[in-house]
Amino acid sequence: MGLRDLLGRSKGPDGAEQLQALAQVDPRFSPEALRRRLRDIFFAVQQSWSLRDPDLAERFVTTAFLELQRARISGLLAAHQLHELSSPLIEDLRFTGFEANPGIEPDPVLGPIPRDRASLPRVETVLTIRMVERLLDDRSGAVLFESAGEQRRDEQWSLVHDGQSWRLAAVSAPGQRSIRAPLVSDEVAKLTPEAVLRERYARGEIELDEVEREMAESLRRGPVY
Repeated sequence: MGLRDLLGRSKGPDGAEQLQALAQVDPRFSPEALRRRLRDIFFAVQQSWSLRDPDLAERFVTTAFLELQRARISGLLAAHQLHELSSPLIEDLRFTGFEANPGIEPDPVLGPIPRDRASLPRVETVLTIRMVERLLDDRSGAVLFESAGEQRRDEQWSLVHDGQSWRLAAVSAPGQRSIRAPLVSDEVAKLTPEAVLRERYARGEIELDEVEREMAESLRRGPVY
């Protein structure tokens, strides 16, 4: 069964039911096991970001995702910013697509498949999450931004199976381009030129070496990663 058979037509329980049927022949697609793994990934990634330690998420994400996480966290450190995500919670989790036996041809619905996911089984999900965001100056403790209470939003999380476990390969807003990185609120993304550069790279608008050059110029020193 391909991704096109589920996306756009089956949501919530229907997606889980189709995965459950597939799990009878391929246990990796067990909905319950996937839910547990997603929750583990979710909290590892949020903790990694809040503590500015990419290694905390290493066992839960792809190599490409981890590379980007390292670059973005180095940006927080260079800017002396601490982005706290308090009380993160998955309010709802829906399976929206999967590919059990992918090839390398573009998917008719999603278009070209990113190279790091082209030949791996994958599952697409939508998470409704809630959390409180605060951006602090790590030198003075000054609050640069604080969300007005809990923020609620949907995020699409794409998992791939590397032969041993499911790993997070991409995060995006539903219906938008995949960016292979945890989303941050628009308010946080706009606070500094550095954050804007990181988000532009995350969205695939510029390459890593361009980020490095612009960062070196803006900080008037060498690359930070």
